[in-house]
Amino acid sequence: MRILTKDVFAGAYLMSHGAALEELLVDTTAGRPSGTFVFEGDEDLEAHHKLYCLGHATASVKSIREGVHLLRSRLAGGRAPRSDPRFFYTPDPSDPKQETSSCSTSRT
Repeated sequence: MRILTKDVFAGAYLMSHGAALEELLVDTTAGRPSGTFVFEGDEDLEAHHKLYCLGHATASVKSIREGVHLLRSRLAGGRAPRSDPRFFYTPDPSDPKQETSSCSTSRT
């Protein structure tokens, strides 16, 4: 199961429940980098994401803080040179798999 999100806190919550950060897609088209985090996990991953979106999520504050720090540092420090197309992309609005929000689930 894969979940895509731009929400750093949702990502930290998913990581606190066993999800692994598989990929970070960085978009620089707005002048300031923003990221889409791609998480991989077991079948419970979607259930945890739904709990988060409904406001019923519980987690260790320390785990969330560490996850947010890790994701933000990956986004800030994980920038590759502009010549490396693996790390920079232009989102395709017609592709539903790229549509993400804090509580929309994209599965692949």
